[in-house]
Amino acid sequence: MALVYTVSLGSWKTVPFTLLSLTVGWGPQVSLNGFVYWLATGAVEYVICFDLIKDEFKLLYAPDDRGFDRELVHRRLMVLRYG
Repeated sequence: MALVYTVSLGSWKTVPFTLLSLTVGWGPQVSLNGFVYWLATGAVEYVICFDLIKDEFKLLYAPDDRGFDRELVHRRLMVLRYG
């Protein structure tokens, strides 16, 4: 379970959060199109996604970075604009 604060109501509510108990979120989050994303780690790396409209969490696997030089690649979330 997670507690979510709704500013417009000035109150907390409980939201189901059934991710792995060893999952730990870290780093700055990214907010885009009604969702908040942040990196997490457990047995493997994940991206946790929170839907601000539905108040739901989702777990996405982080992209595979094998083949990149670990000293040059640092795990960060970012928004890139294309076009």
